Amino acid sequence: MSNPRIAAFVILIALAIITRILVLRDQQSERPAGLPEARSDYALLDFELTAMDHSGQRSFNLVAPRLEKDPTDESAKVVEPKVDLYDEAELNWRVTADTGWVRGDGGEIRLSGNVALESQHSEPVTVNSEALVIFPERRQVTTPAEVVLRRQNNTMTGKGLRADLESNRWELLSDVKTRFDTIEG
Repeated sequence: MSNPRIAAFVILIALAIITRILVLRDQQSERPAGLPEARSDYALLDFELTAMDHSGQRSFNLVAPRLEKDPTDESAKVVEPKVDLYDEAELNWRVTADTGWVRGDGGEIRLSGNVALESQHSEPVTVNSEALVIFPERRQVTTPAEVVLRRQNNTMTGKGLRADLESNRWELLSDVKTRFDTIEG
């Protein structure tokens, strides 16, 4: 082997190393400094999850086509969630939405997009909104968004909601309008 070939080989290796360094530096500058790599710990497809409360009773069931767990805070993002809320092992409420987020300990569920909350007991209640936060163990729901609440022959609309599902107590927070439909019979 002659010296010009070795020199050309060394120059090519040096150019490859410099190119790689420049590419890595460019990729790192595209992402803001300090942000961790956005990557899920694991993903589940077509799953069903049952969460228990502190006393060992079923708190809620979550069924969805996709879940992605965040390793940084143990939370999970969910696509098209269907949540069943239980009280003393009895199904009381069913909630559906376009997307959801579940806190790592299951103590908070945030739903968004076409949220529908429907009672599964004798007195029908339906709530529709674009966002809803559920606290399963406290049996409470809340939202700052616009809400439509239907109950028997009564339709209420308003902005913001606080509700206690156990006592069936509902509070619309502002811009409340109510319409009573007559029952013919």
